[in-house]
Amino acid sequence: MPSTWGRTYESAVENADHLQALGQHERVVIDPPYPWHLVTAVGSAGSHRLDMDTSVRFVAEDAEHGLTFNWIVDVEDRSANGKGHYEIKIAMLLDIQTRLTGQPLADFQAYLRKSADAVQAKGEEWMKIARRQLDTASALRISVSEEAN
Repeated sequence: MPSTWGRTYESAVENADHLQALGQHERVVIDPPYPWHLVTAVGSAGSHRLDMDTSVRFVAEDAEHGLTFNWIVDVEDRSANGKGHYEIKIAMLLDIQTRLTGQPLADFQAYLRKSADAVQAKGEEWMKIARRQLDTASALRISVSEEAN
């Protein structure tokens, strides 16, 4: 299981010899900055809300120090929990996209496309509900209008 000892990429690199001696080759990075330049894999981190993955897991291989790093990025703040709409941190996602290259970038863009599809589907669902509500409001107004009496 990955250890969180050191919490940062820099502290793990500084202590790489000690970590390797302890057999700890996999590290969880808790605090930024993250080693974006070493990312080799991107995938779901398991959090879901409103039919969308809301956390992304990054894996970075540091061959020079013999360490593998993992971290998770939440695409929404915790304050979005319990709300019936998305509060996606678009600027953060755009920034991450500029930091990735090759297959990790392609995988992250695939995640973004899948997320866009989920948001679109949810928006279309809500639009249907909104139209029904507006139609109902209209019908109610007509039923009590002077012309109806």
